[in-house]
Amino acid sequence: MTGCCAPNCHNRSGIGKVLFAVPRAKCAAQVRRRLQWLLRMGREKLPPKRARLCEVRCQKYQLHLISLLR
Repeated sequence: MTGCCAPNCHNRSGIGKVLFAVPRAKCAAQVRRRLQWLLRMGREKLPPKRARLCEVRCQKYQLHLISLLR
């Protein structure tokens, strides 16, 4: 089970919350988006590469989400 990386958040995928991947820094646009997410989360340290943010925090921080349909 993966948990949310937001400070003081205990939401996990196992309790029915959707988790979104924090953007990775592969190109300039992703670097900007990742920094925006981190600033809005109020994190002092960078989360791990596979960090996730729950749907509740995404709405709270008003983050721009990109969903990919397959």
